[in-house]
Amino acid sequence: MIFSSYHFLVLYPYFLLTYYLYSNKNYQNFLLILFSIYFISYLHYKHFLVFLFFFVIFLFTVRFLHFLKNKVLIFGVSLIVITFLFFKTYSIFGLITINLITKDYYLFFPLAISFYVFQMIGGLIDTSRGDNTKTFSFKDYLLFFIFFPQLVAGPICRIKNLIPQFLVNRKLNKRNIFVGTNLILIGLFKKICIADNLHLFTDEVWSSPEQFSSSTVRLALFAYYIQFYADFSGYTDIGRGIARQLGIKIPINFTNPYFANNAVDF
Repeated sequence: MIFSSYHFLVLYPYFLLTYYLYSNKNYQNFLLILFSIYFISYLHYKHFLVFLFFFVIFLFTVRFLHFLKNKVLIFGVSLIVITFLFFKTYSIFGLITINLITKDYYLFFPLAISFYVFQMIGGLIDTSRGDNTKTFSFKDYLLFFIFFPQLVAGPICRIKNLIPQFLVNRKLNKRNIFVGTNLILIGLFKKICIADNLHLFTDEVWSSPEQFSSSTVRLALFAYYIQFYADFSGYTDIGRGIARQLGIKIPINFTNPYFANNAVDF
């Protein structure tokens, strides 16, 4: 499921109304977990099963991290990375093989795997360093990793910054609704009006570049940079806006990436 889809845009307002029926953290967190599971499983239930597999590795590693810090950390991170690389390799190999034989393919690559994998690795490293002094519950960790507004396009959050926000009751706040709505509208404009329209132009050019002049190809290349920024930036704006409406603040993912001085700034 994507934020700009008709299905999500129709379903989300009902979820938001249900979310604020009771300003109780347990009730609200339960709804968030259910909706997030539905969100990640919408295209196929396998997406959630893959997430669950990585989540079990994380829980196992955190459970024993306090006893054998370095060895368990290395084991847990290595297992997560190896499994992640397996899915990357499997998907690429499956795409090439099936496409050559049947001229058609179904590519299964776990939704949002890059984001929650790196978030899990970051959580393990922070815990091993002592940044996370409190041990959280199973449902707290589950919500932290599967929280749908930041699941697909980030940003990658830290446990100490996000989980404490889940541990308080969230009341309906006009300021949060206003700021969140503005972010969502800005994000939808970037995604639908800019990125999706530019995609029509760039896709046409790249599908048969020999049929276009060199100036048109260069223009398509420039348009692609704008499309990429508007697509990713718009999607993260929508995610931040949704989170804000839910009473959760998540950080800005990136600002002016094409003017970054290095990869970290990007």
